[in-house]
Amino acid sequence: MDHLLAHWRAHPGMHVYHYAPYETAALKRLTGRHGVREAELDQLLRGERFVDLYGVVRQGLRVSKPSYSIKYLEHFYWGRTRSGGAVSGAMDSVVAYERWLGERDPQTLADIEAYNRDDVASTLALHDWLEDRRTEAAAQYGPMLRPGGTVALPEQPVGVAELAETALAETVRAQGDPLLAALVQWHRREARPAWWDVFRLSDLADTELIDDASALGGVGAPEFVRPHKRSAVYRYRFPVQDTKIGNSVLDVDTGKNVGDVLDRDLTQGWLELRVGPGKAPPRPRGLGPEGPLNDAALRASIAWVAQCKLSGQDSAGARLLDRVVPAELRRAGETPAQAVVRAGRGLSGQVLAVQGPPGSGKTTVAAELIRALLADGKRVGVTATSHAVIGNLLGRVGQPAVQKCTPEQHCGSADVVAVDSNAAVLAALDAGVSLIGGTAWLWAREDMRGAVDVLVIDEAGQFSLANAVAVAGGTTSLVLLGDPQQLTQPTQAQHPDGGHVSALRHLIGGHDTIRPERGVFLDTTWRMHPQINRFVSDLSYDGRLVAGPDNGRQRVQAPGRLSGAGLRFLPVVHTGNAAQSVQEAQVAAALVADLLCGTWTDCAGAAHQITLADVLVVTPYNAQVAALLAHLPAGARVGTVDKFQGQEAPVVVYSMASSSAADAPRGVEFLYDLHRLNVAVSRARAMAVVVASPALLDAAVHSPEQLRKVNALCRLAELATPDAGCGDTVG
Repeated sequence: MDHLLAHWRAHPGMHVYHYAPYETAALKRLTGRHGVREAELDQLLRGERFVDLYGVVRQGLRVSKPSYSIKYLEHFYWGRTRSGGAVSGAMDSVVAYERWLGERDPQTLADIEAYNRDDVASTLALHDWLEDRRTEAAAQYGPMLRPGGTVALPEQPVGVAELAETALAETVRAQGDPLLAALVQWHRREARPAWWDVFRLSDLADTELIDDASALGGVGAPEFVRPHKRSAVYRYRFPVQDTKIGNSVLDVDTGKNVGDVLDRDLTQGWLELRVGPGKAPPRPRGLGPEGPLNDAALRASIAWVAQCKLSGQDSAGARLLDRVVPAELRRAGETPAQAVVRAGRGLSGQVLAVQGPPGSGKTTVAAELIRALLADGKRVGVTATSHAVIGNLLGRVGQPAVQKCTPEQHCGSADVVAVDSNAAVLAALDAGVSLIGGTAWLWAREDMRGAVDVLVIDEAGQFSLANAVAVAGGTTSLVLLGDPQQLTQPTQAQHPDGGHVSALRHLIGGHDTIRPERGVFLDTTWRMHPQINRFVSDLSYDGRLVAGPDNGRQRVQAPGRLSGAGLRFLPVVHTGNAAQSVQEAQVAAALVADLLCGTWTDCAGAAHQITLADVLVVTPYNAQVAALLAHLPAGARVGTVDKFQGQEAPVVVYSMASSSAADAPRGVEFLYDLHRLNVAVSRARAMAVVVASPALLDAAVHSPEQLRKVNALCRLAELATPDAGCGDTVG
């Protein structure tokens, strides 16, 4: 990095050429992981000093080769394809380096160096060859302007606020607390990839925008829908795709905000934008996420915790980082729920961590604890990553409460009053309200310091440790409630020294379940049939999760393949499908039709006619949601894994859609993700049916972690009941 910056300083027109994003991705990963040269890399990226020749080739050339791999292109500019050495490919170099770490053979390192030297020489030759093609095109079609290339290295690489933040982090690190030091800079580090994406998306072709989950590509012309107060609402249509864009979006080419998303249907391929008065509707080819939210209050609160630490002052945030837990977590003869309530009532500055697997009654236990704390005269706060989660817990408590949210975000409970200003929250506290709910932005405020006795963080497995430290200023004691074995906290950046984890994962550590000396594990699921629970417990909970005594009474009675209980694996042969399989949608529709002719028996032994409300149809991809909706009856409960976390049904049908691991968008890591598999299967009470290509059981893997993920799906297929005909291949 220092060499690149020195060269840029000496040569303002400098560019760094590479092929595909591997090098820039590695730099982002390494600077974040080790907490060094992050600002300098940010300068290079914002200054657009890196040039990806892969994008140039893919957008500008059609080649008579099976792929755009640089090895295939070498035939054009070298007249040959490089001869294979001891190391001849990217995976070869990874394997060779692992071998060198064990053997320390100098020849192995020399082979890796030779391979990388050839890659550099090939990239240079490709650049020169592309310049020749440009010259040819200019001679035929006329001069072509180059993008502005001379940008001087800024004299002041970072602002005053960042310098102060860096100085504080370095002081904390020097005092022996690298984790807190990492968290001081967590939000700045997390914000950078969001800004990098603004630049990156502008370079993508239309088809690449459709394939990129952080964008929305193929956006059509605006269609006027209706007026909205003084504004206008326009509908935009697009190909069905997987996307993570939120409600505030940018034009990928201009980087400017184009309006607020009022409504969307990703499975039908449309969204509605509100455009301000007097403005023409924008016509973007693609939409991207807006930059990060204003996190000044969160940063300031973490800085306050750091300053307290340096001055010898105690804080709830520091106790969280130090994992200060109650001395007696679970007594002999206590149920986990009883232990949570007793330990929670006795909190005096400690952190109570509660891991609640699927169906374990986590929200019920939390509501019982909060009612007990209120009865003891304590003030209680509730926070989470979304207003919906906060409102759900407040509503379950059933006591007078105030929720900081807009009217549209209100939970709907008559016991909970919605207020939309911080001043109103403070007034409620002054008036004696003892139960307050709000997001991290409320609890991190300086005027909320010490506002409550106990702050409950719900879904703490998705709540970043940094934000947990930020909100801890609002309380004396903390309760962390959640399950990091289900969907995990999304982060954009790499963070050093353990700063990348969620609040609950910080207490659990590297285990699948929390240790008895660290917190309470709710060890009984009141939802899943024992056969389903066996798989889920072994997959995600060290075998510690047991099924309730009556769960085994749950079963399905239906014509066709799906009578009985437990797991089913239904192989459906198809090829070439990435995120959508019509074949699987047809099979799922036939299964649902059979189920609707049957009944299911609950834990009490009562039989019920199966309706559409009793079946969840789940898939990893929005495109498959669209296919399923097209084949299933109106009113069917269909959605992605993320949508159905926290929900349940007697029967779950999980359609995996991809024909093979090689076809899967976002690869093995996404499709076979253990957290998603856990969530999908554990929604089921009586039966979970996986509908998938049999080729998914025979996936090539490139790491131990990928092997573990593929093995989990194979284990499910192995445990699935074979006697109902589900072992027969369809297709």
